[in-house]
Amino acid sequence: MGLFDWLFGGKRLPQIQSRVWMSEDALWRKFSAEVHDELTQGRHVLLVCHFPDTWEHTLKWLEGSAIAFEDIQPRTLRELQALLQGRQPQLWLMAAHEIPPIDDENVAENSPPIRMTVMATEHHPHLAGDQKLQKLAQALKAEGGIIVESALDQVQFKSYSSHVVTLLKALGMDDTEHVETPVVARQIAHIQRRIAEKVPDCPSAESAKDWMDRYAGE
Repeated sequence: MGLFDWLFGGKRLPQIQSRVWMSEDALWRKFSAEVHDELTQGRHVLLVCHFPDTWEHTLKWLEGSAIAFEDIQPRTLRELQALLQGRQPQLWLMAAHEIPPIDDENVAENSPPIRMTVMATEHHPHLAGDQKLQKLAQALKAEGGIIVESALDQVQFKSYSSHVVTLLKALGMDDTEHVETPVVARQIAHIQRRIAEKVPDCPSAESAKDWMDRYAGE
């Protein structure tokens, strides 16, 4: 199995649905609607923040929105499952480092699927960062899978974003919509693969920019 299959589908991990916006401003202007779509379909939204900077930005955005939310720090996978099962759909906020341990021993094969979607507002620069979301969605049997909303002006994409923006504008795309194509998904996987080859592990950082500056050298 190739690395792309391992990351974006195949036998081991569920596929990431990647939605890319022209800018972060556009992403955050439309994010309420994206969350609302999931909630109105009867699914919880578990919004995971990769970095402390993302957490702070998300909290500020949520406090200015009309979306009710609760931040959680579950100690175990079972505690998280119990929290989500049988509740009215809502938005839950979680830091990536608070994702409880997941292994074969605490993943029950006969546990029912949970009506939820795992979401994030950026791709982690490293493969392992996004794999946390995939493993979480797999362990919880999340019916909505994983949706990552990202933007072409985020630091993770700076090595290729300018020509992509030019192309998308030429095709008539504006900042009121996102693109969701295999071409973009492959490009994201390529960037993450290239970084993972350069940085074997996935150290922590305050923000995606801090992570890229300190570890990726870009």
